[in-house]
Amino acid sequence: MWKKKLVLVLVALSITIMLVKPGIGEEYPAKPIEVIEPFAAGASTDITCRIIAELAPKYLGQTLFVTNKPGASGSIGTAEVINAPPDGYKLLSAMSTYFITTVRVQKIPFDPGDLIPILSFAEPRDILCVLSDSPWKSYEEVLKYARENPGKFRWGHVGRGAKPHVVVAGMFIKAGVKATDMPYAGSAPLGPALLGGHVDAISGPFGPVNDYIKMGKVRVLAALTDHRYKTAPDAPSLVELGYPELGMFAAKHGFYARKDTPKEILRKLLEAIGNVAKSEEFIKRVEAIGAEPRFDEPETISEIIRKGGEVATPLLKELGLLAVK
Repeated sequence: MWKKKLVLVLVALSITIMLVKPGIGEEYPAKPIEVIEPFAAGASTDITCRIIAELAPKYLGQTLFVTNKPGASGSIGTAEVINAPPDGYKLLSAMSTYFITTVRVQKIPFDPGDLIPILSFAEPRDILCVLSDSPWKSYEEVLKYARENPGKFRWGHVGRGAKPHVVVAGMFIKAGVKATDMPYAGSAPLGPALLGGHVDAISGPFGPVNDYIKMGKVRVLAALTDHRYKTAPDAPSLVELGYPELGMFAAKHGFYARKDTPKEILRKLLEAIGNVAKSEEFIKRVEAIGAEPRFDEPETISEIIRKGGEVATPLLKELGLLAVK
């Protein structure tokens, strides 16, 4: 009799544990998933992230909600994800360039290697551009002017250490010219600064100056990546301009998770969010905001970060920005 009672007690205890402990006997995802966006609402990464979140439930079976945690060029939000449990319910929205340049220009109180990429779904169309009525019709003409007038060519960018700054600064260094860089707080002020004559050129994402380009007020001189953009087909890429190594600064926007997250959870996220990234609706909406839909798997992103870091370290040191090896 006592054996039967013991069995009944054990069965009841097991059922109780399953009921009170979340996740036991449930398949992932069993509840909404939080994505930490480490920049302010309205930033290009924030908008893209929210498009993903809006379309994700169809493929994921759960809500994806975005929480903005701006500060320290993305490191505050990144730290929150690193300190969260590795259960797949708190992800990071980030650019691959965060792991290529940002972690090298600031001293951070955590190991960025504790995060691994899940996938990437978009790439900002970073460009170098001038006013259409400026005397410079090409990048080569900018170099000619800068050589003849050292330090007089002024170009604005989204901030020192960010990809649009590092790449263009690297272009000028390798071309042996001196120009004056003028950092701004993000991409929003760049268009007005250019139109107002405060700078001669700007380097940053395509989106904020998209309307000016359509109106014929701004001319794109270079695509700051390894290929031409279909939104600026006449602008040569870094490879065409003779800077193939700078083309390795690929800014892939995607999701990251703790490296000790179970592989099955990572696989489900890759499959579900990957389906979102490949959907016609996502592609259409991302292109409308001036970004480029670019789906990449985790192995590709890891390799991009590795190669980009090899180029970044000596360049950041030459720019006086290297904080860590």
